[in-house]
Amino acid sequence: MTFRYRGRNFRAAHFIVLFLVVFALVPHVFAESATYWIQASKSLGNAGRWNESLDAAEKAIAIDPGIKTAWTGKATALKNLNRYQESHDAAQKAISLDPDFINAWLIDCSALNSLGKYQDALAASEKALSLDPNNYVGWDNKAVSLYHLNRYQESLDASEKSIELNSAYAKSWANKGNALQNLGRYKEALAAYDKSLSLDPNFEPAINSRQIILSYLLQNSTPTSITSLPVATSIPPAPTPPSPIPLSYLLPLVIVILIITAGGGLYAFVKYKQKRPVPIPSPQATASAVPFAQSHHDVFISFAQVDKPVADAACAKLESRNIRCWIAPRDVSPGKNFPEAIVEGIAGSRIMVLIFSSHSNKSQHVIRELTTALKKELIIIPFRIENVEPTKSMEYLIGIPHWLDAINPPLERHLEVLVSTIEKFLSDNTPETSDEK
Repeated sequence: MTFRYRGRNFRAAHFIVLFLVVFALVPHVFAESATYWIQASKSLGNAGRWNESLDAAEKAIAIDPGIKTAWTGKATALKNLNRYQESHDAAQKAISLDPDFINAWLIDCSALNSLGKYQDALAASEKALSLDPNNYVGWDNKAVSLYHLNRYQESLDASEKSIELNSAYAKSWANKGNALQNLGRYKEALAAYDKSLSLDPNFEPAINSRQIILSYLLQNSTPTSITSLPVATSIPPAPTPPSPIPLSYLLPLVIVILIITAGGGLYAFVKYKQKRPVPIPSPQATASAVPFAQSHHDVFISFAQVDKPVADAACAKLESRNIRCWIAPRDVSPGKNFPEAIVEGIAGSRIMVLIFSSHSNKSQHVIRELTTALKKELIIIPFRIENVEPTKSMEYLIGIPHWLDAINPPLERHLEVLVSTIEKFLSDNTPETSDEK
């Protein structure tokens, strides 16, 4: 009896020790599996810890390089670390493992958009949608590609399809606003940005774009048209117009105005005839006066067409402080050769303000304007409205500039700084008169 009891006791103790050993080894066994690291990469990414997410994805790939989700995990982490080419390469690896893996196509499209390869990105989004026509992210990615290809109506249609599939996706509302803005439908764009911010109050692209549109409308709208803006813009309603003048009072008033006008004109004509003739200046004097009359402007505003609302807002702000601006197409005379007018506008200015964004960063038109400004020895002030790194060409031209950041709203505050900066440059560089010399 005693022997058997002790034997059973011994076997129980042996089982407990074995169980503890296995229990201790289980986490290590799972930690060495690719599945464990793929899940870890996803969890770390959801927490915004993208460097650690990338490390976990690479550990999964080291264990088993044939798992497609490990490669998409790596592509996602790289995209969020702004390493877009590597993200594209990782997504392509996942696609090579499974050409019908929709997540890989979606990530690849996003990376290609960020690389500026919009035609390739559009093809990737269409491939994703061929696999799942009801994927709202696919439609949103397609909207981004079409927008950058200047196909704004198609971009709007794609954004609206994404919203139809998921009306709670803030990014689609913001992209809808971008398309509407470039179609000139500014109030609808403002409403789309408001909707995006109602879903995600911290979505920076919508915040910045909304501020740009609001500033543009405030500068260019009449009081009556402003009343039709959405309530979220906080614009006060236009005042109630006064009652019309009764017709019985109108006719005598018109007669009085005509008599006063006729009398004033007759008086001016008599005084004019009494004056001595004014000598006509010689052709040489007229010619010498022309360059002075056409030195014209203090500031030339360079911008990509997409950023025209910001450029118009900057122009209005500067001119409200008596700083003369040259801006296209306003200052291009009818029938004038456009490139020639641009060169003359730059030559007649002292400062160039560059509205710096992802659009102007890639604009060859803006690059040519900057090159001309450097040749004419203008002061160049980049007014940065997007947090993007300059291209090599842009960096060469504005390597050590007087940067003014206008990334965070409100735009009006940054415009005040721009005006103050330009006023200082103009006062420091005002030519001396002959008396001062």
